[in-house]
Amino acid sequence: MSLKKGQCRSCQADILWGVTANNKAMPIEEADDGNIVVEDDGSLRVLDKGQQELFVGQRYISHFATCPHASQHRRPK
Repeated sequence: MSLKKGQCRSCQADILWGVTANNKAMPIEEADDGNIVVEDDGSLRVLDKGQQELFVGQRYISHFATCPHASQHRRPK
């Protein structure tokens, strides 16, 4: 699975779409201090605190963390 380019429907930011190991779609964006990485199988993995400094390579952050309209896209629990 590879990342797919897209655009946020509410803020129009350029984003990437990935899939977690639990088969859930996640919008992400590149971030030097991000806590998400792409595994060898193409799935996304969220790093635990402390792991971020150990990982060398491209990191990402969830677009939900940066989108000014993120609350519009959250599903009710």
